[in-house]
Amino acid sequence: MRPSVLLLPVLLMALGCERAPTGLDVPAGADAPVLPAAGAPEGAHATLVAGDAVGDQSIYELKVALVDQSGRSHGLDTFRGGPVIVTMFYGTCPYACPTLLSDIKALLAAVDPETRARTRVLLVTFDPERDSPEAMRALAAAHQVDRPEWRFARTTPEQTRELAAVLGIRYKTLDNGMINHSSVITILDGDGVIRHRSESLGRLDDQNVRALQNVSRAAGS
Repeated sequence: MRPSVLLLPVLLMALGCERAPTGLDVPAGADAPVLPAAGAPEGAHATLVAGDAVGDQSIYELKVALVDQSGRSHGLDTFRGGPVIVTMFYGTCPYACPTLLSDIKALLAAVDPETRARTRVLLVTFDPERDSPEAMRALAAAHQVDRPEWRFARTTPEQTRELAAVLGIRYKTLDNGMINHSSVITILDGDGVIRHRSESLGRLDDQNVRALQNVSRAAGS
């Protein structure tokens, strides 16, 4: 057996976070849903490749009904018009998700004050069954991000899978109750177009800083 095959289970367990299975798994290689191009007529569709920069296509065309930590309902485009950092998480994750939150805070601390003031953060849970508005509100408080510019949200299992595919995020619940997931920070412009994405968990990515500042300047011009 090749060494890379032997290492794969170890790497997967390093990404895992313990939780009860909920049937929200996305198999590796899952296809991204199709989205209408921005401004396209009703019923028009174009394939959005998971994880890619997609030209002028907006992820806001994906019809995702979110409920946030305050219990309010809104669309994916709740922060339309300005730069948005979007990622996915779940509240009982002991390592990867807290690190992801710390990475986002470090990214915001590294940009100029104007960019920081314009930027909003949207985190959508993999685990809508357990991440109730109350649980998400407690999580935001625990990480000291219980502010209007940070939005924790949940949606239906089907729409969770669709959003994960569009963002190029993979997650899978194992038989032992662990969940393996990739940790991706995605930067959207004011129209919801993906301008940069990074999987550099646990360190500040200079490209994230530059991308966020560029998107902010464009929004402010």
